[in-house]
Amino acid sequence: PYFKGSIMPIFFTASPNESRYKEFVKSGAAKLYMPTYERNELLGIGAYLLKNGFVPEDIAHLYSAESIRERFEQFGGIIRHVLPISEFAVRNAEEKQHSDINNSDCRCLLLDIKRKEVPESHFITQYYVPTEGKDAFLEQYPDFINSDILSRMKKRLAVVAL
Repeated sequence: PYFKGSIMPIFFTASPNESRYKEFVKSGAAKLYMPTYERNELLGIGAYLLKNGFVPEDIAHLYSAESIRERFEQFGGIIRHVLPISEFAVRNAEEKQHSDINNSDCRCLLLDIKRKEVPESHFITQYYVPTEGKDAFLEQYPDFINSDILSRMKKRLAVVAL
């Protein structure tokens, strides 16, 4: 679609923060959602980077298939956490995830997740995007990254004063 009189088609990718794309949508842009990476995609990207010398030797162990699988289970499909640039980046992501879980409002577990009333940390939830059917890429809803995070939040809910 044209944007503010422009005759040039625009392709724009942004975070799910509406303020980043609101004006485009108001001008008739099609809003589609891009799913996070799947495990096999990240394994393939990691293997390619390692094989072609794009990974420094000091962090090559972080690009083993097992290491990538473990971080995928911990962080979901966010590439910068699963295929990190340093040991520090891994530790930092682990600390932030731990902090976000400990500081989140666990009362969200009492609400319907499809109503989007969930923690807004990408260390806790990520968007699920249907990729098949008539509504493919048109919808998204947050979902917990893994059952471990959900279990940890349930434990915290038990001590939250309602």
